[in-house]
Amino acid sequence: MLADAATPGADPRAVILRAADGAVALRLSAMPLTEAARVRCGGQPSRAPATAVFLNVPGRTGRVCPSVAIELYGLTRTQARLAAALADGATLQEAAGTLGIGLGTARTHLKAVFQ
Repeated sequence: MLADAATPGADPRAVILRAADGAVALRLSAMPLTEAARVRCGGQPSRAPATAVFLNVPGRTGRVCPSVAIELYGLTRTQARLAAALADGATLQEAAGTLGIGLGTARTHLKAVFQ
């Protein structure tokens, strides 16, 4: 799974691990990192494949710190705050309201987050 996810242009991969009772115990997701993303995260420019791996335990939420997103991903303050609100479970409309921006502006910021 990780080797497949490291292939440039690959779709994100996910694996669900279940507890003995069948409940979802852990979700592991992997996605390829671009060269630019590796450099922003402190790595050296390289053509070698790299993968970001995320673990999620259902029912447990972690807070996303906007200042970390700014540092790691080069986001603006508003982009980072929007991404953090969405990661915390807000809808785009709720996050826009909290940030005091319009829905169209929120969409524009969200698009920039994913570029």
